Amino acid sequence: PPPGPLPYGMHRPRTSAFPSGHAPTGFTAATLLSAGTRAGPVYFGLAALVAASRVYTRMHHPSDVIAGAALGLAMGAIARRVLGASTPR
Repeated sequence: PPPGPLPYGMHRPRTSAFPSGHAPTGFTAATLLSAGTRAGPVYFGLAALVAASRVYTRMHHPSDVIAGAALGLAMGAIARRVLGASTPR
């Protein structure tokens, strides 16, 4: 683990988590919410901010977050197909 205490009084997890849980959640939501809207960059920006915060707070390594983001994008694409998400009418 990285040396020193974690910021904001956070506690280091007892086990490692690969991939980060926050990154796939954020990127899946961004993929679904951005369907047919011009607010897509905002959703993906927020997802990236959440993912980056996990590295900033030293709860995850960058590789955990990158893998989580890729997984979230894939899950979002699958969910769009299953749900039949398309542009609004």
